Amino acid sequence: MGEAFLNGKSIGLWNYVEREGECDGCFSSPQNEDSSFHFDGSGYSVVEKTLRATVTQIIMLFSTFSPNGLLLYLASNGTKDFLSIELVQGRVKVAVDLGSGPLVLMTDRRYNNGSWYKIAFQRNRKQGRYMDALT
Repeated sequence: MGEAFLNGKSIGLWNYVEREGECDGCFSSPQNEDSSFHFDGSGYSVVEKTLRATVTQIIMLFSTFSPNGLLLYLASNGTKDFLSIELVQGRVKVAVDLGSGPLVLMTDRRYNNGSWYKIAFQRNRKQGRYMDALT
């Protein structure tokens, strides 16, 4: 992952609370190394951020050849609220549930070709929008 934003604020990818597996700076990211993660498929990081009740904006850069994998998961403590962004058969799937049932968006395009992509998801209450660009 080259860079990640949540609600307009950069998520510090090196000052995480917890991680598992080996993860090093991404050597081919279009961003500075200190704001990038590189995972080999068996690692993750935990960053403490809150899931806002009404508005959410996420922007991230990523490159992968893997057809399946979790890119981002946000959850609220004490509730079943969550937001996830994952690759399913090379396609980006966004799911969000804030208590009234899940909103699921799935792309037709496949992203697991090794190119760098910039994706964005915006949510305002119960409406969601997904955007992408090849970087």
